Amino acid sequence: MVEISALKETRKVKSIQMFRKPVTKAKQGDRIGLCVTQFEASQLERGLVATPGYLPTVFGAIISIKRISYYKGICSYI
Repeated sequence: MVEISALKETRKVKSIQMFRKPVTKAKQGDRIGLCVTQFEASQLERGLVATPGYLPTVFGAIISIKRISYYKGICSYI
């Protein structure tokens, strides 16, 4: 079972692939492809998945941002 945090859904994993080869497990940082039951692929192209309840949901945060001195682009604040 995995939790798709962006959609707040929990689904069963049918299979896992890493570089088009089947694997039985993956660890943090691995890039994998999942075959998930009853999931429409158009809902999510890329995203984080984790053990259900592992990733906390944050509804809002107060943060401080500093521009890196060598960054020449424009930083816009909302």
